[in-house]
Amino acid sequence: MFWLLGNFGGVRWPDLWVATPVALLGFLVCMVHAKALDAFAFGTDAAASLGIAVTRVRLVLPATTALLTATMVAIVGTVGFVGLVIPYAARFLVGPGHTRLLPACLVIGAIFMVLADVLSRILVPQQILPIGIVTALFGAPAFAIILYRRETDVMTLVTHEVRWGAGGQMIVDGISLSVEPNRVLGLIGPNGSGKSSLLRLLCRLRKVASGVVTLDMRDINELPRRDLARRRAFVEQQAGTEVQHSVCDVVRLGRTPHRGAFASWTEADERAVDAALERVGLAERHDQPWYTLSGGERQRVHIARTLAQEPRELILDEPTMLNAFASRTIPPVAMRDDMTPQGSATVGCPSYRWQSK
Repeated sequence: MFWLLGNFGGVRWPDLWVATPVALLGFLVCMVHAKALDAFAFGTDAAASLGIAVTRVRLVLPATTALLTATMVAIVGTVGFVGLVIPYAARFLVGPGHTRLLPACLVIGAIFMVLADVLSRILVPQQILPIGIVTALFGAPAFAIILYRRETDVMTLVTHEVRWGAGGQMIVDGISLSVEPNRVLGLIGPNGSGKSSLLRLLCRLRKVASGVVTLDMRDINELPRRDLARRRAFVEQQAGTEVQHSVCDVVRLGRTPHRGAFASWTEADERAVDAALERVGLAERHDQPWYTLSGGERQRVHIARTLAQEPRELILDEPTMLNAFASRTIPPVAMRDDMTPQGSATVGCPSYRWQSK
């Protein structure tokens, strides 16, 4: 049990004469390499370009941490979750710079272990619990929260070596990209370069010939169609209809993924539609016939439809309206910060005219 969960009960003063010099040595070595650790944030190539001796650091620091770990485990046994949770707590308090982060980890870790030891002695009367049980009580929930936050902060939409062609011609050839939450990614290229085709691959409107498109680290081909529709929305270059729809009828289509086959229209659905029309500036056109709108207004209605869909990924294929891009002075309405859903990622193809020189 000692080796699995750890305990301070058997520690004696002579043990401190061994642990203290090793701990101080390890701390000093890490502090000497604090700037190097900062440089590693962007990978080994970035660190090397900043003059960091990458090979030496990759030998010295693992050897130091191995010595620290072996010494402490030999004295108190294994105590879980401390090395996983404490650095995240310290980073939240003092930031990512290792010059401040390392001392903060030392202080916070020491306070945490003292409190855990006290609790292990008083939680159960006349019995000392293994300290690993106490650290797990706090560490396991905290670690679960960390994993959840990391999952929501990872790249949402990723392609890896995606290829697709038609008519014997390769149109999308080995494209890899990643889209972060709360970011806008623009695809820029001449006509016929495959931008629209790539967007359709991102939406699973085309099937990739090779490679993979993932959404939150899951292959989009494995996602149920309705679940995928709740996550991403797509605005085409042009989409018309001969059906006599009103503006609100078109926007209500965005609620389709959220409603069952026989589900009734709810207040939440109506609020989503009204909010979407308000965000594109067409609330006063709520009941206006679709066919009476201008081309720019129709596209704004389509964008409202995608906003009513409440996606986390917004895919826009040349979202031009009211000649906004022609003047190059007004940003497209769907890419304004106040237009996109909170926490969403946006991928779009701006419609600049390309001129050869």
